[in-house]
Amino acid sequence: MNLAERINQRMTTLQLTQADIARGIGVSAPTVHDWCSGDIKVLKSQNMKKLAAFLQCRQRWLEDGVGPMALEATEYRVMEHGAWGEPMVPWATVEPTKVDREIFSIIAQLSEPAKKEVLTWLRGFDIGRKSGNGG
Repeated sequence: MNLAERINQRMTTLQLTQADIARGIGVSAPTVHDWCSGDIKVLKSQNMKKLAAFLQCRQRWLEDGVGPMALEATEYRVMEHGAWGEPMVPWATVEPTKVDREIFSIIAQLSEPAKKEVLTWLRGFDIGRKSGNGG
C-alpha cells in the first residue's frame, strides 16, 4: 500500500473529505487532492506530522506503512489532566467528531502563548456555561 492508499483508507474510515483535511491542517484543497491521487509521493515533514494527527494514525505508518497504524490510548491524550485537575478521558475511548478533529488540528498549529490564551478563554467559557451564564 502506498501513501495515497493509506491516506484514502484513513479518510474512508473516519468519513473525511479532502476538504475536511485541507481545512483541518491548513493546506490547499489541490494539495490534498495531489496527496490522495498519488501525484505527490513525499510530504513536507510538518504536513506529514499534521496529517497523521488529523487522521489519528502513527506518522511512521502513514509515511511508509511500517508498524501498527493505530495509536495507543495514551497517544490520544490531549493533556494529562483537565482544568482543576480532573482527569481527561483518552480520545481512544471517545470517538472524536469532525468538529473535534478540526478544533484539535487548529490548536495544534498555534504557538504555545496562543494555546495558553485559547485555554484561558475555554476555561472562562466553561465556567460561564456551568454557572448558567453562557454557551
